[in-house]
Amino acid sequence: MTRRKAKDCAYRSSGRAVGLRYALLGTVLLGLGLPAAAFAQVPAAISSPATVSLSIASQALDTALTAFADQAGLKLLFASQDVSGLRTQGLSGRFAPGDALGRLLAGTGLGYRFTDARTVTLVKAPTGTANGAMALPPVQVQGQASAADAQDPRGPGVGYVATRSETGTKSDTPLIEIPQAISTVTRQQMDDQNAQSVRDALRYTSGVVPERNGLNGDAYEQLYGRGFVMEEYLDGLRLPNNAYNILAVDPYDLARVEVLHGPASVLYGQANPGGTVNLVSKLPTDTPQHEVFLQGGSPGQVSGGFDLSGPVDPDGQLLYRL
Repeated sequence: MTRRKAKDCAYRSSGRAVGLRYALLGTVLLGLGLPAAAFAQVPAAISSPATVSLSIASQALDTALTAFADQAGLKLLFASQDVSGLRTQGLSGRFAPGDALGRLLAGTGLGYRFTDARTVTLVKAPTGTANGAMALPPVQVQGQASAADAQDPRGPGVGYVATRSETGTKSDTPLIEIPQAISTVTRQQMDDQNAQSVRDALRYTSGVVPERNGLNGDAYEQLYGRGFVMEEYLDGLRLPNNAYNILAVDPYDLARVEVLHGPASVLYGQANPGGTVNLVSKLPTDTPQHEVFLQGGSPGQVSGGFDLSGPVDPDGQLLYRL
């Protein structure tokens, strides 16, 4: 009686004895100066076998799956209603866990998916699959360009943001791909600021000193950037200026104002290293628009204007803007 009890205790503590042996082995390896990785690889090889020995009789699928999970050392997740009333032929021998699970699920209409090395989830397999393999339906991805991506580089922009420009490269290029520093004042920003001049429009642009000459701006519109006078261009062409005769453009005629900062101004030829200002004119629109305004202010300011645009012919092949 005493021997039998001692034998049972030995069986129950076998796992503890194995762990104790590995601990002793690790202590010996460390005492010999061997790296800890040499000890860590021993249990890793045992805990993740390429194949497992299975013996599962023909039975209800839910109990067979429970037996499979216990024998393979896996965590198996499934919904009870998915396996209700199903049976499996069972299997016996050594198998890779995935192959064994595929055999158990053959003909059941179920598939499996490994969420990690030790966790498996059962899913309903589409029609026409076999051995647990899943044929996923085709995935169609459709994209639509947003209004910001479809901007015209010479248009008024969307809100306060412009995403494309011709000023930095003289071609239609996304601003994010232009290595130079470019600031854009959109039509919406000019309207909200009620800009009365290009100087007003550039009042909040970094690196630009637009009102150095005070109120004398209508006849002497000098813009400074990084300590240098900035030349103005209209649609990429330099505006005439000499000494005290500088042309001022009404911002109402413009779709946007763009500043190319720094010595990148050499893109336009002989220019000061502070940068250049490119004024972009309004372009004809393919949808009719008609605007007339009258404005008053102080001291004694009265102004008015109109903006007419749209197609000339019924087919929209010719456009105008006045």
